[in-house]
Amino acid sequence: MKLTKLVMSSAALAAIVGVGALNADAATYPEATKGVSNGNITFTDDGSNNIPDPENPDKPTNPVDPTDPENPDKPGGNNNPGDLKLVVVPDIDFGSKQKTSAAVTANAKVVAAWDENKTKVYRAPWITTHDMRTERGTGWTVSVTSSQFSLVGDTTKKIEGAEIVFTNANYEGTSTTKPTINSKAAGTDVANGLVLTPGTEVSIANSDSAKGQGVGDYSLALGTNSKGTNTKDSLTDGVTFRMPANTAVETGKYQAVLNWELKPTLSPLS
Repeated sequence: MKLTKLVMSSAALAAIVGVGALNADAATYPEATKGVSNGNITFTDDGSNNIPDPENPDKPTNPVDPTDPENPDKPGGNNNPGDLKLVVVPDIDFGSKQKTSAAVTANAKVVAAWDENKTKVYRAPWITTHDMRTERGTGWTVSVTSSQFSLVGDTTKKIEGAEIVFTNANYEGTSTTKPTINSKAAGTDVANGLVLTPGTEVSIANSDSAKGQGVGDYSLALGTNSKGTNTKDSLTDGVTFRMPANTAVETGKYQAVLNWELKPTLSPLS
């Protein structure tokens, strides 16, 4: 029996097998001895956060969600997609103080986190940044603006002269591309620390793209755990509340709102 060889166009073949038009990335052969093809890979936002432990930056951590404190698998931080992202910012708790006519200072409590083994640990409050942009411009800057401390339930009642001060801020690890910290925030003296004057934007850290800083994930610790142990009653030496003497306050809880921002620009740290 005579065999008849059939030659079909790619479009006809596609119609028969139902695969649609052939991929435009298919190899081409401009000459008998030459071929041209493509290697492809697609990246998408993975929808999760890589949060370096502020004390062990080579290991991951996850902030404890105060609404679900016993769930180490619950994603923490800012889960919005983005190549430039402020992943973690801290709630700051200064605890409770008795009313007094004397000046008041208070250090912030440490915050709970899950380590890589899903064990609860306690860290100084921290800020995590994520930068995977291909076009980085000059770099980025982390800033914060604080409101006045107002009485919860009656925001017309405020603490005059009360402020938050940052000191001892640090990036752990030996990386030479760590972001730069505001010198006042990195200093050890509260009297000369970085003051969050209510209503004034303050830059805490920045990364200079010309120096290759800040690419990837970095956690800026606001101080250190004062006891050096994983105990929930520890304090940080990096965040201090201070209030002048002879300041009248109501009995009750006061709260300041902290508005953090990660800007895609290099701003002065002053």
